[in-house]
Amino acid sequence: MLPIQVIVKYCDPSSGGEGVAFRFCEYLQRNDIPFSMVCGRKKIASTPFDEHIVSLGMLRPTRLIKYSSFFNRAANYIRSHEGLSFSFEYVVGTQILRMTSVHELFLQKSLEGMPEAARRKKQAQRKRNPYNHYLPWQEKRVITHPNLQQIITPSHMTKAEVVETYPFLQNNISVIHNGINPSRFTPPTPEEKNAARQSLLTSQKCKTVIGYAGNNFERKGLSHCIASLRTLTDAILLIAGSDTPDKYQQQARQLGVEDRTIFLGHQKDMRTFFHAIDVFCLPTRYDPFGLVFSEAIACDVPTVATTHAGGAEIIQEGISGYIVDSISDATVTEAIHKASLLSGENISSTVPTEEDMFASYLAVAQSIMP
Repeated sequence: MLPIQVIVKYCDPSSGGEGVAFRFCEYLQRNDIPFSMVCGRKKIASTPFDEHIVSLGMLRPTRLIKYSSFFNRAANYIRSHEGLSFSFEYVVGTQILRMTSVHELFLQKSLEGMPEAARRKKQAQRKRNPYNHYLPWQEKRVITHPNLQQIITPSHMTKAEVVETYPFLQNNISVIHNGINPSRFTPPTPEEKNAARQSLLTSQKCKTVIGYAGNNFERKGLSHCIASLRTLTDAILLIAGSDTPDKYQQQARQLGVEDRTIFLGHQKDMRTFFHAIDVFCLPTRYDPFGLVFSEAIACDVPTVATTHAGGAEIIQEGISGYIVDSISDATVTEAIHKASLLSGENISSTVPTEEDMFASYLAVAQSIMP
């Protein structure tokens, strides 16, 4: 069997796609599958698979220079080394590409719902950034290269976006939903739930604890969750995320719900966060997937999503949560209320695990092995 070359910018278990790539390598090692991690830089001192890491380095200082230099070095590496290339990055010549969005569509859709002035300012900033001109060009080079055989997307929503832009890929895309680590995200015992609430809540005098987690409060609809507290008078809202809260704190004061709106800031321990809440809601206007949906359901928390999130595809309506189509204060409030009436028992079994996800990744790789 050819070794699988897992290509990713950073060897880093703590963030996004890099974390998925890192744990995929751990999966390959556990299952005695030959592999290497081809990265630009190793961000941690040691890993369980140090002997399998190839660190190519990257130039500095700008994002464009760093990433383009790594993409070029990785392309040269896979040309000169035997193996099946499985890339989490836009590396020309890769055989499998994990693709979470079409960059130009992401730039457009991620601005939806923003106030006009803020949207124009953001558009101007992005237009001035050379990286946003480089990446669509690089994306097209990767996708039109004859070596590319399969694309993996985390949702059918993302697949539709890829096909909209590159119709010839229709039959070369596998949808594999993001999975969770069941040892990290599990339903809480009564004692764990009580401890989580004592840790995060200043008062437990409420019937329902609503959770929200996201780093872009505007795009991910925080204002609708705060507005829901006007109607859900026995609820508290816990907000995890590192975005600037000023505007939303002012909204809470104007609505008279500031005492039931708790801004936690960035949370390293999301397990405790999910254990403390009764309902999770992220009314996003755009998200290619959103792993927080899977993590909430894995903790037996009924979840509210929108049709604009790929993660909505794992929600079983009326069982593990509800999906909002037309986003407004009223529709979000109604969905949260309905979700709060669900028992949430045993819904954790409805989400895929990382083992499921990685087994599917491996199956795609094996399907194109010579």
